[in-house]
Amino acid sequence: MDNTQGVKVNILDAADVVCDKCGDKRFEPVHLMKKLSALMSPDGNEQYIPIGVMTGFNSIWACYACGHINEGFLPIPMRAGAPKQTAAASGIISSVLPDVAVPESPKPTLKLEV
Repeated sequence: MDNTQGVKVNILDAADVVCDKCGDKRFEPVHLMKKLSALMSPDGNEQYIPIGVMTGFNSIWACYACGHINEGFLPIPMRAGAPKQTAAASGIISSVLPDVAVPESPKPTLKLEV
């Protein structure tokens, strides 16, 4: 007897995802790269950090035909209109370089003038 619950979905009824630039339906996983300067690096050497699976984000998918990355495939901190964050606030540095002590950003203070 099948005790599983849930809605049965026919995946063929789901909408196709297409490239926002060329309309192709094929995608491949890619990594975006960030460059960490030697001044910020824990060992004093310049480092290249892949943004994608290693940083806790889902895979990033690029169009197989033209290489375009739909905005919806980008991690939220990298999307247009997203609030600007430091690498530490977005979790990029701490997840790739867990031994790095990243200072907290100062808390904004409210000053009232009378």
